[in-house]
Amino acid sequence: MNRLVPAGASLYAEGLKAELNRLRAAARSAGVDPASDAVGMADVPTASAD
Repeated sequence: MNRLVPAGASLYAEGLKAELNRLRAAARSAGVDPASDAVGMADVPTASAD
């Protein structure tokens, strides 16, 4: 293993990838396209022109 990478970092990264894949699968089953830029943007306030 590369000395610059802490010993547990690879395992941690694998866990994050697995969690991301789980969340993507959940989004797909809920009918949401996880690749869409609009995902999660419904609650973001927009600036008004006033």
